[in-house]
Parts: sequence; structure tokens; C-alpha cells
Amino acid sequence: MNLVKTLAAGVVALSAMTTASLAADVIYPIVPAPAPIVVPPVIAQPTWTGAYFGTFGAFTFVPFDSPNYKNLGVIGGYDFQIGSRFVAGVNVRTSIPSPVGVGAPLFIGAIDANANSRAGVLIGGGQRLLAYGTAGIGYTAGPGVAYMTVGGGAEFALTDRVHMFSEFTHARALGGGGPIGNSIQFGVTLR
Repeated sequence: MNLVKTLAAGVVALSAMTTASLAADVIYPIVPAPAPIVVPPVIAQPTWTGAYFGTFGAFTFVPFDSPNYKNLGVIGGYDFQIGSRFVAGVNVRTSIPSPVGVGAPLFIGAIDANANSRAGVLIGGGQRLLAYGTAGIGYTAGPGVAYMTVGGGAEFALTDRVHMFSEFTHARALGGGGPIGNSIQFGVTLR
């Protein structure tokens, strides 16, 4: 009986080993891992819609024998971004002009104020550079001169909130008056 038990145990052991070795030979299909999903980085583009305020300096070249002027002032306005390429807006500025020259008075009793509109195109893929045209009306209290302006400029978004601008305008007196002067302005605004 011992022999039967030994043979039975041997058959069971052989059967288990054969089954295990056969299981090792089973071929499983290799399924490749899914490709990773690559999300391109989002580059924040500034929005040009919103209110802003800032400060500017200007130099005005006056024709004929009049003195040239330097101005320091403040600016405030609101822009609307239309689609991804166009910007339109309005702004108001006020400044204190003073003559340029040695011994010139710092304040001549005049205050200049003007209201302008502007429309422009965003240049480049980052939408950080705006090239624009501008037109407006103004008044210089003191001498009492009303005028209109036309010009153009460029504004660059240093960050989403801090912008720098440079602008050239030509001013003409209203009511048939002649040219008042040409102005170059540089400024910084905060949105």
C-alpha cells in the first residue's frame, strides 16, 4: 500500500510541476501603455480691456518764436479689446506746462487738459505691443486756447498690469487758428 501511496504522490507532484511549467510558457499579448497626454503650456496674454491710470512727461515744440514747453501730467482712461487684434479706448489727461530754458519759470499759471480717443492693432503673437492712432480736443487754461490733436503712438505691456507708452501728437487751435505745436509724450500706466 505504501507503493501505491508513493506512486500517487509522485503522479500528483509530476502533474503539478508540469502544469506550472506549462503556465510559464503561456504567451500573453503585450499591450503598450497609452501615450501620455501632453498639454501645451498656457502663455498668459494680457487683456487690454479695463481702466488704467498713470503719469507722463511731454516735450512740446512750438512753432515760430514761442518758447518750447515741457509738461508733467497724469492720465486715466479705459480700453476695450475687440477680438484678439483690435483695441479702442478713451482717455483724459491733465498737465502743467512750463517753458524750457535757463531761468524759465517752473509754473506759468496754465493748466492743460485734453480728452482723446484711440484705436489700434495688437502686433505680434504675445499681444504685448499696441500701435494706435489718436485724436482729441483740449483746452489750456491761462492763455485760454482750445485745440484739437491728431497723432499716433505705441504702447507696450511690460507685465499684465504695467504698460509703457510713447506718443506723437500735432495740435491745432480750434476756430481757424494755426498750429499750436507738436508733442512727444512718454508715460507709464497701471491697469
